[in-house]
Amino acid sequence: MRLKKVAAFWKKRSPMLHCPKNCGQDKQISSIDFPKNDHYLRFMKTLSATLLFVALLLTMVGCGSVEKILPKQGGKWNTVSTAYTRFVNNAADSSWVDSQVLSYVFDKTGSATLTENGGTHTITWYMNPDGDLMTICENTVSSQVCDQYLVLDSSKDSQRWKQTILGSANGSYIEKTVTLARAN
Repeated sequence: MRLKKVAAFWKKRSPMLHCPKNCGQDKQISSIDFPKNDHYLRFMKTLSATLLFVALLLTMVGCGSVEKILPKQGGKWNTVSTAYTRFVNNAADSSWVDSQVLSYVFDKTGSATLTENGGTHTITWYMNPDGDLMTICENTVSSQVCDQYLVLDSSKDSQRWKQTILGSANGSYIEKTVTLARAN
């Protein structure tokens, strides 16, 4: 009698559980059938496999973070090219490439030298902890001028940085992309 009450209780509470016919005292509680829903099981297996695949992919590829080469190694780097694109009202207006070679010698401590047009300047540099924002500062006669670059690519032999230079009030700006290669 008690088993019938338990079965009736569960039948009211959950549509997934039901007691087979002749549910009586001779039946054990373990004999209650759970309906088999193939669509639900297939969905759960597919979901589990997909989540496992995504977890493995993230583990293998990482989050696409930029390698922090300069803080680790420093060294001498030369510009390969500097590409400029001028935008007016958020539309590309013109572009050009400067092939002047600049040489940077970075020290791990944050100081560096910049050689351009035969002259050498002492500069300081800082890479944020994520390794995706490079700040280069140069002391002039009256002030310190700092430029920030977004690090697009970074490997042991090459770097690509991007800087946005704001223009006048008409919405113009210039995007500067610097490509550097490690010097031998």
